Amino acid sequence: MRNDVLFYEIFKTYPQIFFDVVEETRDGRNYQFSSVELKESSFRLDGVLVSTKPNEPIYFTEIQSQKDEKLYARLFAEIGLYLYQNAVERDWIAVVIYPSSSLEAPISNAHRFLLEMGKVKQIYLNELPDLENLSLGVALVKLIVEPEKNAVEKARRLLERAKADNQNPLHQQGFPALIETLILYKFSNKTREEVREMLGLSETLREGFRGTVLYNDIRQEVEKEVKEAALMKGMEEGMKEGMKEGIKEGLKAGKLEAVPLLAKAGYSAEEIARSLGLSIDDVTAAMGNGK
Repeated sequence: MRNDVLFYEIFKTYPQIFFDVVEETRDGRNYQFSSVELKESSFRLDGVLVSTKPNEPIYFTEIQSQKDEKLYARLFAEIGLYLYQNAVERDWIAVVIYPSSSLEAPISNAHRFLLEMGKVKQIYLNELPDLENLSLGVALVKLIVEPEKNAVEKARRLLERAKADNQNPLHQQGFPALIETLILYKFSNKTREEVREMLGLSETLREGFRGTVLYNDIRQEVEKEVKEAALMKGMEEGMKEGMKEGIKEGLKAGKLEAVPLLAKAGYSAEEIARSLGLSIDDVTAAMGNGK
């Protein structure tokens, strides 16, 4: 899964964490996070936070995990189109979150005035204090970009902090299970059971997280990405074979390669078979080969 998806899913489920990251004194309970397809264009705003209170600004969020020379030109074009199509009159702020300051995009003279007016807020996660000196919500976001060599130890420390916080139910159940999920996707060669053992998490916490909106959203995103990868694999294999039957066999091969990934994400054999259109026998065999 792409890192930006994890960011967006966390902000969607826990908007307050977004405001903690950008150091804005807003009540996240007033805001709803969504992705917006802009009509009659190829533009898409992945992160839009709109408050139920008309006097509060809209926040447009961009997670920039790779260098993009045209980032600000695109972002301001998308924002302008959104404001026009929705006849927006309230104030707005654009927030660009960079995992590292080295990924910062240049801003042209045509758009610099927006930066100078305070319409753009830039966050560099690598410049934030160490996780121990951050709130749990902000530390959770920074954990996404933490190097693998430090991630497990940092995650354990966050789990200890969450366990000690008896005032917040989220910290008791949601945070530990979410940290497990972040580490799972950081260490793609590990099974969920191995990650839980590394972190010392209980089965109770895992099962508690399985019923949450965030868990289901992440599962759906994993399924979408795996299906797309399977389709590409099938087309590649089919092109090699050169005929319709080759494409069919290649597509099946791609689906079979996706089975261990979906199993790792927590899908049962029956769910995988139904989702990918495979037989239970094929899925079971592929799950065995993926161990």
